[in-house]
Amino acid sequence: MAEDNKNYEIEVEIYNMEFWENGFTYDNIEFIPYEDYTERYEKIKNEEIHYPTGKVKISLSADTCNEAIEKAEIILSDYGRLLTFAQGHYVFFHYYICYEVENGNRHKKAGLRSSVVGVDNLYGISIIHPAGIEEFIKKAIPSIRDKEYVEKTGIVRAINWFIVANPRCIEIVPSSGCPMWIVLEMLANVHAKVNGKEFIISDDNEFKIVENKLKALIENDLVLFSINGELEEELNKGIVPEGLKKMFEAEGISFSENITITKENEGKWVIIDREKKSTYIVRNETGKLNIYLKLKRKKRDTLKRNVRGINRRPIENKIVSLLKEYGLKQYNSEIKELKKFRDDIIHGNVLSSYNFREMTNNEIKLERILEKLILSMLRFYDNEFVHSSIREDRLLAV
Repeated sequence: MAEDNKNYEIEVEIYNMEFWENGFTYDNIEFIPYEDYTERYEKIKNEEIHYPTGKVKISLSADTCNEAIEKAEIILSDYGRLLTFAQGHYVFFHYYICYEVENGNRHKKAGLRSSVVGVDNLYGISIIHPAGIEEFIKKAIPSIRDKEYVEKTGIVRAINWFIVANPRCIEIVPSSGCPMWIVLEMLANVHAKVNGKEFIISDDNEFKIVENKLKALIENDLVLFSINGELEEELNKGIVPEGLKKMFEAEGISFSENITITKENEGKWVIIDREKKSTYIVRNETGKLNIYLKLKRKKRDTLKRNVRGINRRPIENKIVSLLKEYGLKQYNSEIKELKKFRDDIIHGNVLSSYNFREMTNNEIKLERILEKLILSMLRFYDNEFVHSSIREDRLLAV
C-alpha cells in the first residue's frame, strides 16, 4: 500500500452542541451525542461552563496521523462556523484522537488537544431548532464550500464577523451596533461590486470627463458664483456690499465679524475671514465679478485625491439593493435610522439622544436583519426550524 493511501479515523469531542435525538451523519462525518447528553447540556446552561456534549468521527486518507488531524481540523472548521451561527453560542472541537485503520481494525496512533480561543460567553438561544440542524448543515455546507458563491456573496466572511459581533459571544458597550453594521456593509459592498452597482456613474469614460472638470475647478480655485460689476466702489473701500453678502448667504456661507478686504490689483480683491479661516477671491472678468473659494495647497491636493470617491454609491443605497435581492426590501425604511445610529457611535457623537431601550432596539434590529439575510443567502430562511422570532416580519419580535 502506498504511503499516501493510509486510512485514518479521527475522533474529536464537540463542545456546547445542542443535539437532537441520535445525531446525524453527513459527508462521511458522524455527529454522535453522548448517552448522558441531556444532563451535560443542562450543566452548560446552569453552571455556565464549556462541556463536551458529543463526539465527531471522520474518516480520511493522509500520509501521516498528524496530517490526518490537520485535514480534519480544516474540514470541521466549516461545521464549527455554521453550528456557532445556528445555535447562538460557540460550538467548537477539542481533543483530536487519530486511529490508523487496517483491515477493518483501528489502532490509536496520536492525540492533539486543540487550543480554544475566544469562547468567553457560553449558552445562547438557538437561531435554528436542534431538530433542524441536520437539514441546515446539509443545505449550508455546499454553499460555503462553493468558491464562486462565496466570492460572489461574501457569505463566509459575514458569518465569521457576525459570530464575533454577536452580543451573546462578546461584551461591547454599546454592545454590537458597529460590528453588526460592519457585517452588513461587507455584504452590501460585495453585492454592489459583483452586480455593477458600486459606482453612480459606471462608465469610466463618462466619469473621467466629470473627474477632469472637477480637478480643473479645484486646481484653479472653486467658482462659487458671479454677480454684476457695480459693487467695485464698495470693495475698494474695504466694505462687503450687501448684495454680495446675500449671494454668499444663498450659498450657505456667513461671515464672522473679523474680515478684511484687500485690493490686490486692478480688478482683483481678496476677502479673508480670519475667524473662519476662509479666503475668497473676487475678480472682475468680462464685466462680471466672479467669486472664487481660495484653497490652500494641502486642501487642494486632498480634494484632488478624493474626487473619485464622490462617484461611489452611498452605502445605504447598496444595502437597500442587497435587501431587495434577497426579498427583504420591507426593511429598507429601517436602514437610514440604523446608519445614523452607526455614525453617532463611530464619530463619537453624543449618544444621550438615545435612551437605553432605543440603543438596545437598534442593536436587535441590526442583528435580526443580518440573521434574516444570512439565512436567506444559505437558502434556509423560510425553513420551519428557524426560530419564529426571526421568521416574523417585526424586527423586534421575540
